[in-house]
Amino acid sequence: MEFLSPLGQKVIKATAKEETPTPGYLLVELANHSMGESQDNKLMNTCLMKRAAHNDPIIKYKTFVVIKHLCMKGNPELKRMFSYGAQVIKDALQYLSLIHISEPTRPRLI
Repeated sequence: MEFLSPLGQKVIKATAKEETPTPGYLLVELANHSMGESQDNKLMNTCLMKRAAHNDPIIKYKTFVVIKHLCMKGNPELKRMFSYGAQVIKDALQYLSLIHISEPTRPRLI
């Protein structure tokens, strides 16, 4: 349900499964939204934690780029909220994808 809101759609657009990097204007828009209401911060936190738990390496990488930008430029309250979902972030440290991140058509040799 969170992804149906306009802010949720921006999060999906910023963390899309595309090889191109996240546009800077989306990062700035998300940081500006974080300075607004507390409900927007809760919604962004929920959406980004769900995207971080995704099993695709490109989505995971882009999600953590967005989280990093929001921690640096966004609301400090949102940074505190990310620390509550630290288990998802800790699980991503041990993540091993089955596909090679630089060449998605080539399987990863383990």
